[in-house]
Amino acid sequence: MTRPSLQLAWAHINTTVSFLSAHCASHVACFGDSLTSLSQGLPDALNQLLHSVRGLFLLLYKTVLLPLWHMLLEALARAQHHCHEACRGEVTWDCVKTQLSEAAHWTWLCLQDVTVAFLDWALAMISQQ
Repeated sequence: MTRPSLQLAWAHINTTVSFLSAHCASHVACFGDSLTSLSQGLPDALNQLLHSVRGLFLLLYKTVLLPLWHMLLEALARAQHHCHEACRGEVTWDCVKTQLSEAAHWTWLCLQDVTVAFLDWALAMISQQ
């Protein structure tokens, strides 16, 4: 069971994310409407360019931003589940800080391992020449 302060923080995060999502969606819709009205007075070549840029933004949204958003939500859900398991159901700020500290330490160790592996590979490539 999460403490009230953590539940309140989680509620604030959800509210903020929902607000930002709606706010960004309204700006994108407004931008699309302004492009439509702007495109009526432009030459055909520039109109095609704007249409291509719009398609590129749509492709970026569908192939990068939306999947990234879903991965972030899944990661947050897994992190919350992990905290519940690691803290034995009693999620406190101290337990969350401990979990974050352990995650940062694990990430640092992985980064060091990758760096050492890259350096070993680079030295092997240099010594072969």
